[in-house]
Amino acid sequence: MDSYIQKLGISPREWLELDSLEAIVVMVDAGLGVSVMPDWNSVIFEHLRVARLPLSGAPHREIGLIRPRRGAPVRLIRAILEALQK
Repeated sequence: MDSYIQKLGISPREWLELDSLEAIVVMVDAGLGVSVMPDWNSVIFEHLRVARLPLSGAPHREIGLIRPRRGAPVRLIRAILEALQK
């Protein structure tokens, strides 16, 4: 993401680094800045005054599902995969 932002000629003033997407959204809602972050669906957006804007040409992130090699309930994994694919 850093190279994408630099390519656009943007020099952000980073003053904090967080791993919690929810915490980042709450801080943006509180007026503490803006953030470039993965686009994800969450009910948190229904309760806060933030706008999600798409970034054209931004890198995307592949996601996957990990599970134990043995002992994982097959029905559960299939149900999760079906829900994610919807």
